[in-house]
Amino acid sequence: MTPTYPFRISLSSEGLRGMERSQAIQMAADAGFDALELSCKEPHLTRGTARRDRTLVQLEFQLAGIQLSGLSLDTSFTNTEAAIESRNEVLEYVDLAEAYGTSLIRITPGPPGSSQATLGQWDTLVEFLSPCVE
Repeated sequence: MTPTYPFRISLSSEGLRGMERSQAIQMAADAGFDALELSCKEPHLTRGTARRDRTLVQLEFQLAGIQLSGLSLDTSFTNTEAAIESRNEVLEYVDLAEAYGTSLIRITPGPPGSSQATLGQWDTLVEFLSPCVE
């Protein structure tokens, strides 16, 4: 499936974590959004549900009449231990994205904020994030 982006505006489900995934999808549709960026953590989508429930997730979007605009990952690339797991997570979602009809994956670098990050933390980010974008 080749991703297309005919939507004008998309909402992130990050701010809707108090809702189940299907409720968040429907709420975005009811509010008039064309698409929803799906947060890749409970209760919206985990790695397990992403692998197991793709057809169900696609049906929920289809029934609501909106698109999945992208996948949103809450990662941490500024310390080595967390960066290893984050890299593995990103690479798995990169493999899953096309099956979900999107090529957009939003990644956060993790704490600390950019103005407080050390040169070593930036080096860690580059080391572990670079393989994800090659």
